[in-house]
Amino acid sequence: MSLTRRGLLGAGAAAAAGTGLAALGFPGPAVADSDTQCAGLIPAVAEAPPGGRIDLHAHHIPPVYREALLQAGMVTIGGYPTPVWSPERAIAFMDSFGIQLQVVSLSDPGVSFLSGAAAKTLARQVNEYTAELIKDHPTRFGGYAVLPLPDVEGSLEELAYALDVLKLDGVALLTSYGGTNIALPQFEPLWAEINRRKAFVFMHPAALPADDKPSYGLPDFLVEFTFETTRFCAVALNTALTTRYPDLRIQLAHAGGAFPFLNYRVGVMQDGAANQVLKDPDSVNGVLPAAQQRGFYYDTALNPAPSAMQSVLEISDINHIVFGSDWPFTELLFVVPGDPQPPLSATFATSQRHAIERANPLAQLPSVAARLGVPAADTAVDAKLVRARVIKQKAGKRQVRFLLDAGETVLVDAQLTRAGKMLAETRFSRVDRGRRSLRFTLPPDLRPGKARLVLSVTDVFGNIRTVRTSIHVID
Repeated sequence: MSLTRRGLLGAGAAAAAGTGLAALGFPGPAVADSDTQCAGLIPAVAEAPPGGRIDLHAHHIPPVYREALLQAGMVTIGGYPTPVWSPERAIAFMDSFGIQLQVVSLSDPGVSFLSGAAAKTLARQVNEYTAELIKDHPTRFGGYAVLPLPDVEGSLEELAYALDVLKLDGVALLTSYGGTNIALPQFEPLWAEINRRKAFVFMHPAALPADDKPSYGLPDFLVEFTFETTRFCAVALNTALTTRYPDLRIQLAHAGGAFPFLNYRVGVMQDGAANQVLKDPDSVNGVLPAAQQRGFYYDTALNPAPSAMQSVLEISDINHIVFGSDWPFTELLFVVPGDPQPPLSATFATSQRHAIERANPLAQLPSVAARLGVPAADTAVDAKLVRARVIKQKAGKRQVRFLLDAGETVLVDAQLTRAGKMLAETRFSRVDRGRRSLRFTLPPDLRPGKARLVLSVTDVFGNIRTVRTSIHVID
C-alpha cells in the first residue's frame, strides 16, 4: 500500500468529518485531488524561508474564553465546531509546517456575545492570557488585542492597556458588531486613536445576526465571511476612512474576500484619482495600490489559489501580501507536513513566497521582529537597479544586462520571469555587496518592445530577507 498526498488528505478529512462538520449536518470537507485543485495547478512543495514563516492569521482559544462560549451556549464559531486549542498543539502545528511564530487572535465573535462589564472583563482576561502566552513563548507567539466593542469608550481604555501595559503587537477588530459596520461614524474615536498610535489592525469577518442575512443553509465561514470583509472595504472607502486616517494599516483576512475582484466597482462613487490603481515600474506586477487602499494588506488564509492571488496582484503589490493559516479552524486542510499552502507557488516564485511568508509580516510588526532578534526592516539599504540594457551577441543571440547596486545588503538570488514563467535564475555563491552585473540570455521568440520582463532580486540585511522587483520592456 502506497501513501500518497491524495490518500492522506482523504483519510484525514474523513476521520475528522465525523466529529466536526458532519455532526452538525454538514458534509465532510471536499478534498480536491491533483486533477482539480486550483484548476489543475499543484506546484512543487516550497521550502520555508530561512528562519521560518510568520503566521499573521492564526487563532487561539484560551480556557477562560472557551468556558465563556460554553456558558453562552455557543459550540460553533462561524458555523464551524469550536476546535481544540492549546499552546502545545499550536507549536506542534508550527513545527510541522515551517512556521516560526503565530500572531494569535480571537476569531468571531470576539467578546461581542457579551455586553457591558462582562464583555470588558472577558476582553481583559483574554488579553492578559495572550500576554502571558507571549512571555512564556516569546519566539513562538505574538498577539492581537481584543476589544469590548461595540463599547467605544471601554475599547479605548482596553486598547491603551493592551498596547501600553501588556505590549501586545496590534489589535484585532471584527468587520461588524451586531450588524453595524466597524467603518461607520460611531466608531470614529477608535479609528482616530488607532491611527494616532499607528497600530497594526487585523480585520476579521463577523457573522451577521440571523435577521440581517439570507438563509441558504451554508456555514458563515464558507461564503458570508468573505462578503463581510468586502462590505468593510466598501464602507471604508466610501466614508473616506483611510483618507482621513492615512497611517492605518489593516490586514484583510482571506485575501480581502471579494474586494480585489470588486475593487473598481466599490469605488465608482468616489474620487477616481484616490481609488485608481497606479503603475509602478519597481513593482513585480507593475502596480502601486490606489491612494485610499495603500494601507490594506491581504493575508493568504483559506485563499492561496491563483484565482485569488492574481486578483490581489491586479490592485496591489507583493509587499502588501502576508502569510496566514487560519489555524486551528483550517486544521483539516493541514494533513501532510511541509508546505502549508502549495498553491502559492502557482503565482509566486520562491523568493517572492519567502517575502510573503516572512519579510512582509515582520516589516509590519517590528515588535515581533525585535523579539526574534531581527533588525527593523527599514534599517536596510535597498538594493537598486542602476540600469538594464540589451547586448547583441553572435549567432543571433541576445542578452540583457542588469547592473545592480546592493548597497549594504547581501544579494542572494535573481530571477527573470515573463508572463509568470521563469526564464532564468542566478544564485550568488559568495557575499555580494556593492555593484553587481547580471546577464541573462533572452529567448528567441521575444518580440522587441512588446515583452515585459520582471526582474526579482532577493537581498538580506541582518535576518530580513526582501524581494526587490522591477519591470522592463526590452527594445
